[in-house]
Amino acid sequence: MESGASGFSMDCDAESGMAKKRPSSAADYAEIIIQRKGQPALQGEMWVAEGLLTVTSSDGRQKTAQVGNSRPAGLARLMLLELDEERPHGGPLSHSPETTE
Repeated sequence: MESGASGFSMDCDAESGMAKKRPSSAADYAEIIIQRKGQPALQGEMWVAEGLLTVTSSDGRQKTAQVGNSRPAGLARLMLLELDEERPHGGPLSHSPETTE
């Protein structure tokens, strides 16, 4: 885990290969869409359970952070933007993987 400048802890589950599923008891769940001028929109989802905020990008990668005193919606948007910056060179998060037949 690494600590960010805002004092929250982050854990990127994609590195460990253990994707978290949204628990049915998640207190807050929402879809996230970030519209960007001249770029495709970013899409993902967020949920809060047991004080942890988890954000899943449209390509399935995740970040988890302890909420603390942060606002979950704002923190989730930042985390989705970070996931976009960290994505493999395959393309933006708003596109689903192409299949070849």
